[in-house]
Amino acid sequence: MAGITFNNVRKIYPNGVVAVQSFSMEIADREFVVLVGPSGCGKSTTLRMIAGLEDITDGELYLGDRLINDVAPKNRDISMVFQNYALYPHLTVFDNIAFGLKLRRVPRKIIRQKVEDVAKVLDLGDLLQRKPKALSGGQRQRVALGRAIVREPAAFLLDEPLSNLDANLRTQMRSEIKKLHYQLGATFVYVTHDQTEAMTMGDRLVVMKDGFIQQVDTPQNLYDHPCNLFVAGFIGSPKMNTLEAMLERRDGSLIAVFDGGELTIPASRTYDGSLDRYIGKPVILGIRPEDFHMESEHAGIANSCLISARVELSEQIGSGVYLYVKCGETQLIATLPTHGAARHGESVRLTVDCEKLYIFDKDSEEIIA
Repeated sequence: MAGITFNNVRKIYPNGVVAVQSFSMEIADREFVVLVGPSGCGKSTTLRMIAGLEDITDGELYLGDRLINDVAPKNRDISMVFQNYALYPHLTVFDNIAFGLKLRRVPRKIIRQKVEDVAKVLDLGDLLQRKPKALSGGQRQRVALGRAIVREPAAFLLDEPLSNLDANLRTQMRSEIKKLHYQLGATFVYVTHDQTEAMTMGDRLVVMKDGFIQQVDTPQNLYDHPCNLFVAGFIGSPKMNTLEAMLERRDGSLIAVFDGGELTIPASRTYDGSLDRYIGKPVILGIRPEDFHMESEHAGIANSCLISARVELSEQIGSGVYLYVKCGETQLIATLPTHGAARHGESVRLTVDCEKLYIFDKDSEEIIA
């Protein structure tokens, strides 16, 4: 097994498109790292550079202590699992898993033992003589994983491997891949555009946008301490509410005034004076949907504020409800318990937990509080 190190790696295509820019980080041996971001952010290109399927324009890429910029893909000791499984339709499950070992001329007895061991881990023992067309989507994905595992590579690369599966199967396969990581003790680099998938699987997440790394951290730290507005909006489901506000000073308190309401910034956020230079200037407020509560819960939350809104839509999700409301011209979404949720057209008063309020610079979009 081995870690992976990027030193200022760039990828520029011949037509001038910059896919990856100034990518620098270390992926530790045995770590599960997820590259996450919207389509076109450069995450799959980054993965393909590790695999050797894309040339590196600038910078250095190491697998362990070995510089692999110019090493052929077959010599990199890396296995890759693709979105479309890439199974050979005319081969059985056994032969698909064994394909790479046969190319390396591994003895037949060892191939059989390795394939049977992998099939046991992935619960494919009864399917070894079937062909891909006779398998479900989840079974095909496990075969693709088996083909990668049997080679015992230094690192595993997975490029949106669950995107073709239905919601229930994706949830099941997420846990299976994570358990597989624990069992193998290997380095995993996983690409997805699904932030829920990323949050539930990765030891660390690399949030990307327009070819640049925005932030690298644990899932919880990214959620609690986003470095900018993009990360704050991308991590979390439903996404963070954002609204433009003006900061005002009244009777010693700092007030954020927005269309339809106002919120008092807690003293714990203002004691160092870091927000004073924004008084009289526009900022962006961020409020997580789960940091709203109904007015009846107001008394139990310190440093909370009430705002009035009108319900435009409610979505039942079993354990609760997504309440879409309008405060003035400001659209907001709140995640609330099912009991007490209002109906379309009703007026509600919502509590905002201001201790959990985020404030961003309107121009730079960097977090300021």
